[in-house]
Amino acid sequence: MSMEYKILSRLQTLLEELKLSIDQLKSVLESLTIEAVPVTVQFPVRNRVRKFTVDLTTPHTDMPLGISKEIGRTVTHAVVTKRGDIAYWKRNDPSSPLEELWVGYSIDDFEISELYISNPASSIIGATLEVLVEWRE
Repeated sequence: MSMEYKILSRLQTLLEELKLSIDQLKSVLESLTIEAVPVTVQFPVRNRVRKFTVDLTTPHTDMPLGISKEIGRTVTHAVVTKRGDIAYWKRNDPSSPLEELWVGYSIDDFEISELYISNPASSIIGATLEVLVEWRE
């Protein structure tokens, strides 16, 4: 008997044993009765949204946006929806680093207690910054 024949013969035996094991496992699984488990669990979630507007024609240095005062809780999402001129914010503390803002700039899944706005006085008439914040109750 050649070595190749022995290897092929052994592989065939192993495949037959594997098939037998799979058949046995199938019959065991088919005999099990499993109670239905809910596929999804839903919790009542109410998203809340508030828009804040800041006049950029007036200079501000670390001016609180008003989240803690007007909402009274942390929010988990903030997005800039309008930026009429250069503006920055700091997260949660006036000593945090400045982040330059642009339309679409957002913070997701971050506990925000306050945003502190800074900007030079804009010479663009009617320049404003609009920030949309969101939280869940």
